[in-house]
Amino acid sequence: SYFDGSIDRLLVGNRFSSEVLGGYTVGKEIASIPTTELLMPLGRVLFPAFVEKRDDPAAFSNRVTLAIGVQGLVAIPACLGLIFVARDLVAVALGEKWLFITAMMQIMVLTNMIGTLVHSLGYALLALGKVKVQALITWFQALLSVVLIFGFSLGNTAEDFALIRMSAVAVGSLCIIGIVLYDIRVLSLSSFLYALFRPVVAAAVMWVALDAIHPLLEGMFVGWRLSVEIVLGAVCYGAVVCLCWFIAGKPEGAE
Repeated sequence: SYFDGSIDRLLVGNRFSSEVLGGYTVGKEIASIPTTELLMPLGRVLFPAFVEKRDDPAAFSNRVTLAIGVQGLVAIPACLGLIFVARDLVAVALGEKWLFITAMMQIMVLTNMIGTLVHSLGYALLALGKVKVQALITWFQALLSVVLIFGFSLGNTAEDFALIRMSAVAVGSLCIIGIVLYDIRVLSLSSFLYALFRPVVAAAVMWVALDAIHPLLEGMFVGWRLSVEIVLGAVCYGAVVCLCWFIAGKPEGAE
């Protein structure tokens, strides 16, 4: 796992200057905040909760579906919001000299958002003792990154390395989803998509709303603009996700 998560930084350090490597590393750390600060604590709760019900297929499936919904409810808007305010966040937190990391950081956040969709499924596989499957997928992701870089001569910029990493994670995530849905059949495709439906709709509305109001905030001091966009995004997302939940009849779930 460490090799899989670090291979892109190792190759960036080998091919580019220390300034680019520093920017890539800092961008990766900021991009991982929604995952490390929001999902990791949830993950520590998920594993024992899954193990408790692993011998009861129906209850196990319900817990996995609920976990997907909870993590999606938190991580999807956090990741999309971070992508939207990335430039202002970098300017405020690090200074304008670091603005060159904005594009690669946005790609990394998108990579982490893809990973959040299967975060719960990874714990489900672990609870079922499917450790070998996880190991194989992790090695596959790492080797796929190496093949894409060296086999196809990709990676002319640091952003390319971030895109290659995102592609490898996307393929690995699809493998995990396929195994859970069609091999061990922990849950159905419809329940997986339904668990993410309301967070995705609300996050999309949040993005559209922020994009519409952003031109009106252009002349504002960057720190104030960042604060306003974060508050407006949170309020918009919370309101829309609650509205969708009420329209759906307040089903038992992440909300």
